[in-house]
Amino acid sequence: MPARNALPYLDASIESILGQSFGDFEFVIRDDGSTDGTAEALRDWAARDRRIRLTEGPQLGLAESSNWIVRESRAPLIARMDADDVARSDRLELQVALLREAPDLVLATSLCTTIDGDGRKVRGIDLWRIVRHSCFVPFPHTSAMFRRSAFDSIGGYRAQCEYWEDLDFFLRLAGHGRIAVIADDLVTHRQSKVSSRLVPADQDRIEAAVDRMYACLAAYGRGESYEPLIARGAAAPAGRRVQPMTVVSINSNRLWAGQRPRIALRLLKRARLRFDRPSFVALGWSALAQASPALLRTLLRTVVRLRNFAVRGRVRRGEVYDWKPHVRPAGGEAAAPVERPAAC
Repeated sequence: MPARNALPYLDASIESILGQSFGDFEFVIRDDGSTDGTAEALRDWAARDRRIRLTEGPQLGLAESSNWIVRESRAPLIARMDADDVARSDRLELQVALLREAPDLVLATSLCTTIDGDGRKVRGIDLWRIVRHSCFVPFPHTSAMFRRSAFDSIGGYRAQCEYWEDLDFFLRLAGHGRIAVIADDLVTHRQSKVSSRLVPADQDRIEAAVDRMYACLAAYGRGESYEPLIARGAAAPAGRRVQPMTVVSINSNRLWAGQRPRIALRLLKRARLRFDRPSFVALGWSALAQASPALLRTLLRTVVRLRNFAVRGRVRRGEVYDWKPHVRPAGGEAAAPVERPAAC
């Protein structure tokens, strides 16, 4: 668990790990230069439970702090946890059983429910994402449990992909072995005002990073390497305009956190608006988010329910499915179930 300015959600997150049905673990936490009292709270937790191994240091950033905690860990299986999310009590037990029973699995994950900063459920699980033909993963970063050997083989997280370092990590892991998704909410993902993507002072840099992500995924979907795009991105000119859905993607965090996204001016200032579908979708999303965030959330939840209904029979809650990113997506195929170990 990397943690930076994680109050007031830190305690619930730590409690959810310490209360796991599988208790044979070390809990490696790094305080990444917090200034809000997180470091003091972590020291208190470390004094109360010997499984916690706490390290503190200056701010390294999202990717490098994640690399730090993995390299500090001594176990062959690594479970990721974000400092504002909550794990179900059987999360580790189910994922450890999967990885022990299937040596060719490099990553075991799950779906999630989403809550806002006040702990209110704002979105259910997206079963349909398991069978969607896409390069986007259907699971959150906080649900990941992977083999340390696979992490070492691919070189861990990459700082050049900050703000989407988790997706880049998963795409590279997919080329190293099988990925399994438990179609259940083993974790609860929190959308809150403390999200790293919502720092106002860093918006230009965050938008450039997310825009680069979309460009890299487009190349990946065509079967091309996106390494040249990452290399060029480091020298990209400041203020370069981004595709409209980049602005929408970032502000989706605000929407699910219960805020009112105000992005119309941002779209006009930063986006490459054209007479095309992405521009019209972004402008429509912006207008509805400004007029009634609650209505937009309701419409999006309705879409999720309809999509979940459409995959009934193909995806069953609690089952385990193989997932891999799709190159040149073509619809029609269901995900293949993984044989579930008896221990699960």
